[in-house]
Amino acid sequence: MYQALYRIYRPHRFREVVGQPHAVAILRNALRRGRLGHAYLLSGPRGVGKTSLARIVAMAANCLDPDDGEPCLRCEACLNSQLYTVEIDAASNGGVDDTRDLRERAQFVPPIGRRRVYILDEAHMLSPQSCNVLLKILEEPPEHLVFLFATTAPEKMLPTVLSRCQRINLRRIGDAEVAAQLTMVAAEAKLLVSPEAVAWITRRAEGCMRDALAMLELAASYAEGEVEVTDVRTALGSVPADELSALLAAVLAGDGEAVLDRTAALEEEGADFRQLSRDLLDEAGRRLTAAYRGDPRPGAALLLGLCRELLDLESGGAGAESGRLGLEARLLTVAATSRQLPAVPAAPAAKEPAANHPPTQIPADATPLDLAQLAQLAGGRERWFDLILQGASGCHQGGQAWISFKSRGSLIRAEQEDARKLFEKGLTQLIGQPVETHFMMSEER
Repeated sequence: MYQALYRIYRPHRFREVVGQPHAVAILRNALRRGRLGHAYLLSGPRGVGKTSLARIVAMAANCLDPDDGEPCLRCEACLNSQLYTVEIDAASNGGVDDTRDLRERAQFVPPIGRRRVYILDEAHMLSPQSCNVLLKILEEPPEHLVFLFATTAPEKMLPTVLSRCQRINLRRIGDAEVAAQLTMVAAEAKLLVSPEAVAWITRRAEGCMRDALAMLELAASYAEGEVEVTDVRTALGSVPADELSALLAAVLAGDGEAVLDRTAALEEEGADFRQLSRDLLDEAGRRLTAAYRGDPRPGAALLLGLCRELLDLESGGAGAESGRLGLEARLLTVAATSRQLPAVPAAPAAKEPAANHPPTQIPADATPLDLAQLAQLAGGRERWFDLILQGASGCHQGGQAWISFKSRGSLIRAEQEDARKLFEKGLTQLIGQPVETHFMMSEER
C-alpha cells in the first residue's frame, strides 16, 4: 500500500531529526547516561518533530542493543514498539474516564522492554479534571513509566502539570534545513524538482516539514516531468504569478478600480480568496524584505501596510470569512494610502460633486440611525451590509443622512456608485422619505 512521503521519511533515529539539535542532545544524553526523566513536555509549532521525537525516545529507552543512545531498529523491542508504547490523542480521548483508565493501566509493567511509554498528543486538549487525575501519578510515578506530552499550545496546560515535566521547546525549522531535506527526499524518491520549486515550497511551508513534504508530493502528482514553480502554484490552487503581480501593482499604484476589476476576474476564474490572500502576503513580504535590504524605497511603507492588513485578515480579523469582499476591503484600504492616486476619485462635475461631501457640522439634534435595521432591509445583501457597517454609526435630519465609518476600506467601498445606490435605497425605506447620503470617517465628525 502506498504511503505518503511524510510517513516514509519520518525520522526513526535521533540523527535523522531535522532542525532540533538542542532537543536531540537533551534526550540522547539522558538516555546515554541512564538519566531519562519520568515526564517530558515537547512543545512547538506543528510539523517540527514532536511526535517523532517521542517515538524515538520510546524505542531508545527499550532497545536491547542501543548505539550511543540511538535505537538499533533491529532488536525485538524496536520491532515491537507497540507493546510498550501507548499513543493517545488527547483531543478525542481527554475525558476524565479515559484518564482514569490510563492511570490504572499504567501500573502494569510492559510485556517487553524496560519502560512503558505514554505519548499524549495535543496534550493541551486535556480537560482540567483529567489533568488533576494525572497529578498523583506524575508526581510519584512507577519506576517503569515515562510520560511524553506533545503540544502546540503549552500555555493552555495547567501549571501543576507543567511543573512536573521537563519542558523542551522545539523551534520552527529553518528554511535552509527544509530546502535541504526536500532536495534529499526528492532525490531518494526519484522526483525531478527544480531549485525554484523547492524554494517556493520552503517559503510556503513556514518551517513545517510535514507541510513541505505534502506540498512536494501534491506538485509531483500534478507535474508531467520536472516539478516547476508553475506546477506547485497550480497544484496548490494559487493564481498565476503574472496575475498576482498585476493585482499587487494596482494596489501599490492606488488604482482602486483596477483592484476591483482584477478581483472580479479572479472570482470568475474560480480563485480561492483565502489562498490569494496568502499568495499576496508571501509576495508582499518578499518585496518588503528586498526593499529594506538597502535604503528603504518609497514603496516600502505601502508594502508594510499591505502586510499588516493581510496578516490581520489571515488571523481572523474583520472580513476573514467574507471571501472576495473581505480581501477587497483590505486591498482598497492600502490603495487609498498611495500618493500616486487619490483614495476616492472625484465625481464628474455633471453629478454635483459637492453633494457627496458632508456639511462641515452635523446638527446636534440629528436623529440616530438604526444601522442594524438598515442591514435587514438590504434584500439579500445582509452579509455585505454587516461587513461594511462594522463599527459604523449614523444619523439623519431633514432629508440628509450621515454615516461614519471606522474602517477606511469600508468607506471606500461605500463610495462606489453601486454601493451608494444600495445605501440610499435602504435609507429611504428606513426613514420613509428620499435622503441625500454623506459618508465620512469617524474622526471627521
